[in-house]
Amino acid sequence: MLRILFEDIAPAFKERNGGYTRIVKMDQRQGDAAQRAILEWVDYTPAAPAPAEGTPAGETKPAEGKPAEAEPTEAKVPKK
Repeated sequence: MLRILFEDIAPAFKERNGGYTRIVKMDQRQGDAAQRAILEWVDYTPAAPAPAEGTPAGETKPAEGKPAEAEPTEAKVPKK
């Protein structure tokens, strides 16, 4: 993980003087009412992954079991 930060992510922010992340507040978690948030990189575009073995150049395979660019969802519990 640390290698990814210093070798992949940090060079993308070389010219930036600060403000590397954005905090997006969300609703409270059901159960313990903890505040939820999303922490995201500002203006960061990750490099394209290397093609998977057996995949023609220019095509990438989505991670198995996950749709590409899936947004987080929360189960809705009916109120009693």
